[in-house]
Amino acid sequence: MGKKIFKFGCLGIIGFFVFMMLVVAIFSPKSGSDGGDTAKTTTEQKQETKVDKQAAYQEILQILGSVPQEKDDVEQQIRYCTFGDMYQPETAIHYDVTVKDKYISDVVIHVVHFSSDTNWVFWDRMTFANNGTKWEKDIASFAGQSGGGKHTQIVMGGKYEIWKGSIEDVQEGLKVLVNGDNPILRLSGQYKYDMHPTSSDLTRVRDALRLEELIQQMDHTLP
Repeated sequence: MGKKIFKFGCLGIIGFFVFMMLVVAIFSPKSGSDGGDTAKTTTEQKQETKVDKQAAYQEILQILGSVPQEKDDVEQQIRYCTFGDMYQPETAIHYDVTVKDKYISDVVIHVVHFSSDTNWVFWDRMTFANNGTKWEKDIASFAGQSGGGKHTQIVMGGKYEIWKGSIEDVQEGLKVLVNGDNPILRLSGQYKYDMHPTSSDLTRVRDALRLEELIQQMDHTLP
């Protein structure tokens, strides 16, 4: 009787272990196939990222290909600036970027108001408007003259009021200007001036927005 109980007990234990091995074999992840799939997916993602960045780089070259550039041998950098090496006597929207080694900076926007008369606007607010949609940017300047990216400049034959700053500061406003058929940039302060961007202005705005998007995609690093 004791031998039978012992025999059945041993068989029960063996059966339990066989059952557990079957459970583990059925439900455990198949490391071979899943690991291979994961490695394959990771490789494909890296290849896609490389292709995307290469396409972004080519588009950056295409946009900057027609932009005047200025080489600085001291700082070892190249500045791409749509107005060249000096502001033209006109009211306009411009941008620039700087490339040093393989680093490309964020886009910098220039809002330029030129006047040949004796009156100043001394604007400290920019209102970007288009077909009822508007976005405002307040400038922390002193009486609309200096500070917060704003400065004034007197030249032979006229004077400038200029705001210069990162595209991130006015990105939403720039988007307003290029989405609609009645873009207006109001410069207001002591007085006000309504700027009606030209087709050239709007082309530069679109290029600036796209360029910044590509720069972010490249993580500010060129190949």
